[in-house]
Amino acid sequence: WPSLPLGWVMQSSLTSLQILYNMLSHVVPLFGLGAGNRT
Repeated sequence: WPSLPLGWVMQSSLTSLQILYNMLSHVVPLFGLGAGNRT
């Protein structure tokens, strides 16, 4: 295990989580609209 600074690991993981959350927040409404249009 490389000795990475804990702050850097926290920052990078938070950044990746933020990016994932942004992507999901854009994608989920599309799926919701698609399902709503089908029914």
